[in-house]
Amino acid sequence: MAELIAYQNEEYALALRLDIARELQEAAASQKNTIESEEESDDELDRVPMSPNSLRKKRLAYFAASQQCIHTTKKGARCKNASVDGNACRVHRKKR
Repeated sequence: MAELIAYQNEEYALALRLDIARELQEAAASQKNTIESEEESDDELDRVPMSPNSLRKKRLAYFAASQQCIHTTKKGARCKNASVDGNACRVHRKKR
Protein backbone atom coordinates (compact mmCIF):
# COMPACT_ATOMS: atom_id res chain seq x y z
CA MET A 1 0.00 0.00 0.00
CA ALA A 2 2.82 2.41 0.87
CA GLU A 3 4.49 1.59 -2.43
CA LEU A 4 1.33 2.50 -4.32
CA ILE A 5 1.02 5.86 -2.53
CA ALA A 6 4.70 6.61 -3.18
CA TYR A 7 4.25 5.72 -6.86
CA GLN A 8 1.18 7.99 -7.13
CA ASN A 9 3.09 10.84 -5.48
CA GLU A 10 5.95 10.42 -7.95
CA GLU A 11 3.51 10.42 -10.88
CA TYR A 12 1.79 13.51 -9.51
CA ALA A 13 5.12 15.34 -9.05
CA LEU A 14 6.21 14.41 -12.59
CA ALA A 15 2.89 15.56 -14.10
CA LEU A 16 3.12 18.81 -12.14
CA ARG A 17 6.65 19.49 -13.40
CA LEU A 18 5.58 18.78 -16.98
CA ASP A 19 2.55 21.07 -16.67
CA ILE A 20 4.67 23.91 -15.27
CA ALA A 21 7.25 23.48 -18.05
CA ARG A 22 4.52 23.49 -20.71
CA GLU A 23 2.93 26.63 -19.25
CA LEU A 24 6.30 28.41 -19.26
CA GLN A 25 6.89 27.43 -22.89
CA GLU A 26 3.41 28.63 -23.88
CA ALA A 27 3.92 31.93 -22.06
CA ALA A 28 7.28 32.47 -23.76
CA ALA A 29 5.80 31.61 -27.16
CA SER A 30 2.83 33.94 -26.71
CA GLN A 31 5.12 36.76 -25.58
CA LYS A 32 7.34 36.19 -28.61
CA ASN A 33 4.29 36.20 -30.89
CA THR A 34 2.98 39.47 -29.43
CA ILE A 35 6.37 41.14 -29.84
CA GLU A 36 6.60 39.92 -33.44
CA SER A 37 3.05 41.08 -34.23
CA GLU A 38 3.76 44.51 -32.73
CA GLU A 39 6.91 44.80 -34.84
CA GLU A 40 4.99 43.75 -37.94
CA SER A 41 2.25 46.29 -37.29
CA ASP A 42 4.88 49.01 -36.80
CA ASP A 43 6.50 48.00 -40.09
CA GLU A 44 3.12 48.05 -41.82
CA LEU A 45 2.43 51.56 -40.56
CA ASP A 46 5.79 52.73 -41.91
CA ARG A 47 5.24 51.11 -45.29
CA VAL A 48 1.66 52.19 -45.88
CA PRO A 49 1.38 55.82 -47.01
CA MET A 50 -0.96 57.87 -44.88
CA SER A 51 -4.08 59.37 -46.36
CA PRO A 52 -4.29 63.16 -46.70
CA ASN A 53 -6.81 63.34 -43.85
CA SER A 54 -4.65 61.35 -41.46
CA LEU A 55 -1.59 63.42 -42.40
CA ARG A 56 -3.57 66.59 -41.71
CA LYS A 57 -4.73 65.29 -38.32
CA LYS A 58 -1.19 64.35 -37.39
CA ARG A 59 0.10 67.79 -38.43
CA LEU A 60 -2.63 69.56 -36.49
CA ALA A 61 -1.90 67.52 -33.39
CA TYR A 62 1.78 68.41 -33.65
CA PHE A 63 1.15 72.11 -34.07
CA ALA A 64 -1.47 72.18 -31.33
CA ALA A 65 1.20 70.98 -28.92
CA SER A 66 3.79 73.55 -30.02
CA GLN A 67 1.79 76.53 -31.22
CA GLN A 68 3.40 79.87 -32.01
CA CYS A 69 2.11 83.31 -31.02
CA ILE A 70 -0.07 84.93 -33.73
CA HIS A 71 0.79 88.54 -32.88
CA THR A 72 3.43 90.74 -34.46
CA THR A 73 6.33 92.60 -32.88
CA LYS A 74 6.80 96.40 -32.90
CA LYS A 75 8.90 96.09 -36.05
CA GLY A 76 6.12 94.21 -37.83
CA ALA A 77 7.71 90.76 -37.80
CA ARG A 78 5.80 87.78 -36.54
CA CYS A 79 6.37 86.95 -32.87
CA LYS A 80 8.39 83.77 -32.47
CA ASN A 81 7.45 83.05 -28.84
CA ALA A 82 5.40 80.00 -27.99
CA SER A 83 1.75 80.68 -27.25
CA VAL A 84 0.54 80.26 -23.69
CA ASP A 85 -3.23 80.31 -24.03
CA GLY A 86 -3.64 79.13 -27.61
CA ASN A 87 -3.07 82.43 -29.45
CA ALA A 88 -0.82 84.80 -27.51
CA CYS A 89 2.56 84.43 -25.85
CA ARG A 90 3.36 85.69 -22.37
CA VAL A 91 4.34 89.15 -23.69
CA HIS A 92 1.28 89.73 -25.88
CA ARG A 93 -1.09 88.22 -23.33
CA LYS A 94 -0.19 91.07 -20.92
CA LYS A 95 -0.95 93.73 -23.57
CA ARG A 96 -4.58 92.71 -23.97
